[in-house]
Amino acid sequence: MDSKDVVFPKYMVYCVVMACVEAFCNGWVIGSSNVPGTVTHICENGMDHVAAKGLPDCLPMNTALWGFAVSSFCVGGLIASLFGGGIQEKYGRRFTIIVNNAGFIVGSLLCSVAVHQAMFIIGRILCGLSCGLGSLVVPTYIGEVSTIKGRGTMGSCNQFLVVIGILLASCIGLPLAKVPLWRINYAITAFPAIFQVFMMPTCAESPRWLVSVNRIDEARASLQKLRGDARIDQEFYEMVQGVQGTVAANAMLRGGDEGLKVTDEKSSGSFDNNQEEKGNNEQESHEVMSMLDVMRDPVMRRIGFTVFVHHIIQQLSGMNAVIVVAGYDKYKK
Repeated sequence: MDSKDVVFPKYMVYCVVMACVEAFCNGWVIGSSNVPGTVTHICENGMDHVAAKGLPDCLPMNTALWGFAVSSFCVGGLIASLFGGGIQEKYGRRFTIIVNNAGFIVGSLLCSVAVHQAMFIIGRILCGLSCGLGSLVVPTYIGEVSTIKGRGTMGSCNQFLVVIGILLASCIGLPLAKVPLWRINYAITAFPAIFQVFMMPTCAESPRWLVSVNRIDEARASLQKLRGDARIDQEFYEMVQGVQGTVAANAMLRGGDEGLKVTDEKSSGSFDNNQEEKGNNEQESHEVMSMLDVMRDPVMRRIGFTVFVHHIIQQLSGMNAVIVVAGYDKYKK
């Protein structure tokens, strides 16, 4: 069977699920301040060490400071989103996902053992860094390892795990919304993050990224592993063609069977991006479109407008405020 006809090979699904652990952590960070939020910053004993030795019962904050503390993870997300693209392009998708868990682990532990408001805020910012970077690299990884026919379904797994994380954070937060159990609620993020650190190395690197850095042998081996026993010749050729161009893709044909788009058993090796194919007058043009060019293109403009409107509607619906600070505030009276 050709790999373009495969839908859900087992190993590919496994890689997607392992990558989506980050999405679960992301959702937990978003929802963890909801139900236990009140007892985190308002309690009877305040900074006194009554319920837990060495730790204050809560971290007293006024409404403005608590609002900043909760939303401070967005600061980390903004910073990470600015540099995330370059990081994943330089170090690869899989390695970036693994290292990204450092923010979840350190940040959640800081929040759980915080003895001062600043310590809690720093923990939230660190978690936000991982949320921002993960929101970039995980969907990219999923899209690049998924089969053509299964890409849409696999792509939805990221947001599905985010929502599951938010839901479980709210449900588990109900029994933990008391002194000193609220600290456990913030610490839980570290456990799936540690799990992903150990499990993600068992997943394949993105073959498309490997092609982009000219590691062709590894890219072919990675794609074959992701597609099981399926024939990957056509898909791999189109992948190289899309990333490095037709000239580079056709260069592989000279190293193997001309009847195949890509060599079947022989190593295709690596090649120079700038080499010219003799006798071929076809010249490729890989123009980078500016934002203005994108908006001038009728197809891209329609797609961009649709996505933009969806994002605006999502924000104006108030769903983020409900998710983050909709917990019952029994102490306000």
